[in-house]
Amino acid sequence: MRLTVITPTLGRETLRDTLASIAPQLRIGDEHLVIGDGPQPDAAAMCAEFVVSYHDGPVSRSYGTAQRDHGIGIARGDWLLFCDDDDLFAPDALATVRRVVADNPATPHVFRMRRQRYGDVLWADRDVREGNVGTPMIVTPRYDDLPLWADGQMSYTADHRFIKRVTDAHGIAWREEVICIVR
Repeated sequence: MRLTVITPTLGRETLRDTLASIAPQLRIGDEHLVIGDGPQPDAAAMCAEFVVSYHDGPVSRSYGTAQRDHGIGIARGDWLLFCDDDDLFAPDALATVRRVVADNPATPHVFRMRRQRYGDVLWADRDVREGNVGTPMIVTPRYDDLPLWADGQMSYTADHRFIKRVTDAHGIAWREEVICIVR
């Protein structure tokens, strides 16, 4: 099974820590696609340090929605994961994902994430809604009918709408494991 991690970026310095949290977890055949909101030379340089694939994405200032859609369009992995450029994957995140999806290979999974600022863990209950799920929580097969992340509505709430559309169409497996730390 090949994993694709998609990270939209504005070229923030926090990207370096994001890359460092993901790079050692990748296996041969996996890919980490970092998609710039337009050209991001600093991000491209950081990606070169970690031997990660950087792409200039569309200029949108859309909280990463257009960049995630661009990444989905070029992804080669069997499973898609998402991590913002200021978040960290837990040290065992990709191993956890591999183990879990091997047991349930056709269903999207919604994992937990921990928010550093508030010290809480999301999801609070098994409901896909704003404030209860976020970008790095969904791990989905690369279906042919994945919806657009950038759906024309308020961009900063697009994560729960994307997750809802995917899980309404393909089911959902709620997971207790924390795979991402949101800073």
